Parts: sequence; C-alpha cells; structure tokens
Amino acid sequence: MCSAPTLVTKAVRVAEVVDVRYARHCLTLNFLKGKSEFLIQFRGTGAPKARAFLMNELGGKIPFRRANGTDAIVLCTEVYKHVGTKTPVSGSMLPEIRTKVRETRGASAPFRAKLLRNKELTEQQRGVYASALLTTKLVSGAGTWPALGAGELKAFHGGMMSLYRPITGANTPGAIHQTD
Repeated sequence: MCSAPTLVTKAVRVAEVVDVRYARHCLTLNFLKGKSEFLIQFRGTGAPKARAFLMNELGGKIPFRRANGTDAIVLCTEVYKHVGTKTPVSGSMLPEIRTKVRETRGASAPFRAKLLRNKELTEQQRGVYASALLTTKLVSGAGTWPALGAGELKAFHGGMMSLYRPITGANTPGAIHQTD
C-alpha cells in the first residue's frame, strides 16, 4: 500500500518513462482528454482518501516533464475507451459486454427480418450467416479486453446464445442443437 502522494510520484515516473520510450522512436503521445490517460484503480483501506486526493485536490491531473523538456499533464479517468471498448475503473467488463450484446441485437434486427427468416435458407446456412455477421459485431474490440472472469464469460456466452437462438431456430421444437 502506498500513500496518495507516493502514488502520484509513481504515476509521474510512468508517464515520463512512456513518453521517453515513444520519443526514442520519433513518436509523440497525445495527452488530450480521451487519448492517453491514466485509469487508476484504488484498493484497500486508504482507497477513498487516495482517490479524493487525486481526483479532488489534484483535479484528476498529473503534471510531468516530457522528453522534449516541456510540461504536460496526464488526465485521470473513470472509464477508459480504446478502440471503441470502454474499461471502467473497476476493471469489470460486464457493462461493455451488455452494451455489445444490446448493440448487436439492434444491428441484427433488419438482417434477421429480411435474410435469416427466408424459408429457402437451411438452419445451417442461417447459422453461417449469423456467425459471419453477428460474431464480428459482438467481438469487435474484444482484443483490447482483459482476461474475463467467470461471470463475464457467462454473460458473454449467454448474450451470444441469445442472439443465435432466434436466428437458427434453436428455440423451436425439433430444432437441431450443437450437442445433437
């Protein structure tokens, strides 16, 4: 456990090291809001005090000196967005998984109504189309997710199955299931 000022000192050092490493490759990090930011997770008995110090007293801003000698500020955020994926300070991906399932369900409505209810398509063909169209939408950005816990995996799997069942006809009597 470290104090809030010690945490800020360590965060400054991280920002300096990252900035130097990028500068060595002639790259400049963008520290504007929504770009390169800190997502700091506070744990333990001193967490509320440390969070209050960082977010209230410092305004969620960590000043540091850039590799080129100029002053800069790294902003702290409660939710980090990368490649369309939002990671909250809690680290739980459940809100993101639920959002992706909801968005995929909405995006799939027109294609379900026109293409997948076509009686000329077999269940296997509907499954192939569903896999190609739904899965790509659902897992878009998932490469940026941390390892998922049991609850998150269950939510993801349940969400995916809730999208596939109506399309493949798995809810209908006599439907073929993966286990058959």
